[in-house]
Amino acid sequence: MISRAPWIACAFACCAAPLLPAADLQLERVSPRAIKPGQASVLQVTGSNLEKPTGLWTSFPAEVKVLPDGRFQVQVDRQLVPQVGAVRVITAGGISNLRLVLIDRLSTAARPEKEIQEQALAVGEAVEGHLESESVRSFQLDAEKGPAVTLDVWARRLGSRLDPLLEVFDAGGREIVVSDDEPGLDGDCRVAFEMPAGGPCEVRLRDATFSGGTQSFFRLRVGSFSARGILYPPAIQRGGQARLTPVAGGKFLAPQAAVPVDFPGRVHWFDSGDSLAMSSLRVTDRTEHVERMPAGPDSISFGASSPPPNSAADGPAPDDLPALDHRAAGTTRRRGAGGAPHRPARCRA
Repeated sequence: MISRAPWIACAFACCAAPLLPAADLQLERVSPRAIKPGQASVLQVTGSNLEKPTGLWTSFPAEVKVLPDGRFQVQVDRQLVPQVGAVRVITAGGISNLRLVLIDRLSTAARPEKEIQEQALAVGEAVEGHLESESVRSFQLDAEKGPAVTLDVWARRLGSRLDPLLEVFDAGGREIVVSDDEPGLDGDCRVAFEMPAGGPCEVRLRDATFSGGTQSFFRLRVGSFSARGILYPPAIQRGGQARLTPVAGGKFLAPQAAVPVDFPGRVHWFDSGDSLAMSSLRVTDRTEHVERMPAGPDSISFGASSPPPNSAADGPAPDDLPALDHRAAGTTRRRGAGGAPHRPARCRA
């Protein structure tokens, strides 16, 4: 599956155009790869020619302090919505390339001195690491039977080369659940399951192609949160609003989403009602036509998601959009290249 992470990185790079990168400044790793809102997080960076940094550029509002040992103390507001952000190291010689990080309300577990097998997982924490070629990381998860547990692997979505495959086994060695290329996660994995009785579970993580290396890193989030994947519609016009429906994943607690007319970006991260879940929508400057759920088996209708007030959208107003009447014997056709984009589809019997 093709990842959107490189495109996100390009978008962040364009936002930082006034700070020109130096060719020999390379930011290779940020540890940890997450910042928890409401408390100070200390980030350690590694790379080339990053000595004596003077600052840290962030794509999100943050208070940054350069520590004497070259690390950075970063603090973001407690109310900041969980999201993907980017950081770049600033030195007297220029600014480095960017690396993606998470704004995550889950704490990051202390990293062991070396990568070990059978590392313990705790509900409400995240662990980080990387996978070497032809290796498998094994974790032990011991939680109370009853509430569903969600395991959420962030790799491709943070720019990692890892193609993760996640497996969960019970105490008897029987497979409970497996995840590879979960829909809507750009090739990452996420599972939700109820803890079985009879002892801890074993969680195994590996690269689906058995590749690896220092750039095959991951962040494994463990908690009781919604395992939501794809939301529909996936995009909203700037200044508009839409009612969201989960296409894949768990129950959605905040079905209504709105994007301010002055929203500056292309990806809108929002509070979905689950403090540990992460939800985002694509933001466009075009009228987004949305297929409405059919009232019955014989009809499907198309309409536009609510546009901004007094918008000069191309085409008829949302209330005047013709409906698509879908019949079993008919074929659906869209306008040709000469027609305006994002017009409603038409059906010919």
